[in-house]
Amino acid sequence: MEQKANIRTTFLEACAGSLELGDGAHEWNMGLTRSGLSNSDLSISKGLAAEFATYVNAVGFKNPSTGSTLTLSSTANGYFQNGLYYSYIIGIINDAISRYNSYHSTNIPLYSITDTSALYSFSSQYKVATKGLGAYDNYITKGTPENQLFGISGTPGHFDQYLAPLINTYAPSYYPSFVSDLDSTNVDSHGRTVHQRLMMYSPLYYLIDNATYYSGGGSGSSTVALYWRIRSGIKQSDAPLNTETNLALALKNYNGVIDVDFETIWGVGHVQAEDTGSANTNFIQWVNSCVAVPTGILQETTETPSSFQLFQNYPNPFNPSTKISWQSPVGSQQTLKIFDILGNEVAILIDEFKPAGKYEVEFYAASLPSGVYFYQLRAGNFIETRKMLLMK
Repeated sequence: MEQKANIRTTFLEACAGSLELGDGAHEWNMGLTRSGLSNSDLSISKGLAAEFATYVNAVGFKNPSTGSTLTLSSTANGYFQNGLYYSYIIGIINDAISRYNSYHSTNIPLYSITDTSALYSFSSQYKVATKGLGAYDNYITKGTPENQLFGISGTPGHFDQYLAPLINTYAPSYYPSFVSDLDSTNVDSHGRTVHQRLMMYSPLYYLIDNATYYSGGGSGSSTVALYWRIRSGIKQSDAPLNTETNLALALKNYNGVIDVDFETIWGVGHVQAEDTGSANTNFIQWVNSCVAVPTGILQETTETPSSFQLFQNYPNPFNPSTKISWQSPVGSQQTLKIFDILGNEVAILIDEFKPAGKYEVEFYAASLPSGVYFYQLRAGNFIETRKMLLMK
């Protein structure tokens, strides 16, 4: 029951955004499609993109496949469209296209991960900026739902501390409102400041160890769900690609999270997005796979071998299944168990009397985290243990 609760929390929390750098992420992804901006507003847009780049370079997102730190570097247009983080985002777009092409027999071309204009080409067609500056903390009107959400006592208020100095420089007449709204004496009925309320809203506050951006948060600040499933429509116009991508990156690098099933879906907007099938059906199937105990499917032959032997699993490394074979020259009570690297028993594949013969079992480990595991065969007085590697 605890595991199921973790999964349900996962689904609900993944719907929340991270707004502490939301305005910056929006400008980095979508702001470069803006046109007709005044020189001041253009400077604010580029300044927010630069703040987002500073944030990415500071928190140290890592590529889950390679372990490389994802960073951004400056480009001539002022929007920091270069670096491993930029390439990773283009890769997320390409993954969505590839799956769409496969499912729908289309041939939509992929974007080059080394082309610094690729994100502009994508955004100008599928993700054009339609919100004002800032996208979530409107510096002129305070008219966004987020301004209402983080305002005190029902009065809309500013909350973006990284937008504030840009307004002070380029639109100073609006700056006093930021000063009063962000002041530490401006608290709600529970004594919480606007910044505290913002951090409570952000999933990344509880996942990332960084004193500059998430002081008091990070590892141990919350009980983090074990399993996560995140889906987003790539064409949703109200949020940048970074929202779900950064959440998935933080989760995949968080010690204790077992699995993160993340996909951005091509061709759809802000809906319950899926490549194929029903969102409800797919979600229920995913929940069932998470709570299922690792299992095996046994195959056996009647050939009588001449000795006991436990063979190396194949494939190895594996994801999410592998085959384990052994042979027994006599009938005996046999057990085949799986242990993690700490010696904890995680699965029992066989525990029964079996006659002499050759056997093969397929081990499914979709609910287990990546790492080294051991499988041990006990057959009468025969005991043998081998090592295998699960890589997700």
